[in-house]
Amino acid sequence: MEGQSIGEVFKENQWEIEKKSFFFGQIMPSSDYRDIYKLMGNIAPSKLAMYTYGFTIKKANKSYQYAIISEVYHPDYLTLNDLKKINQDADKYLDTTDVSQIVKQVEREMKTNYIQ
Repeated sequence: MEGQSIGEVFKENQWEIEKKSFFFGQIMPSSDYRDIYKLMGNIAPSKLAMYTYGFTIKKANKSYQYAIISEVYHPDYLTLNDLKKINQDADKYLDTTDVSQIVKQVEREMKTNYIQ
């Protein structure tokens, strides 16, 4: 793929970037995610750490929520415990109540949309 990270593009254009954490959690193992496990190197069904956050950009005293992003990690890269070590306030965002629709959408996408 070509291009830059979205954060770098905004920074190069003098935008301030802020991430607001919404959720730290796990997606439980399921045979429904076989295509994702295959994409991750044919790993066995595993717990996958998930981080959901708001991506906000600011410039000239104006602020815009640009996106809500959910990242799902290979278990050899990051686990939920790793995310908790990196983000000391992670325990405040373990409840799915406020993000249940987002978590369900991620799980649906993992079942149905395999990208090669």
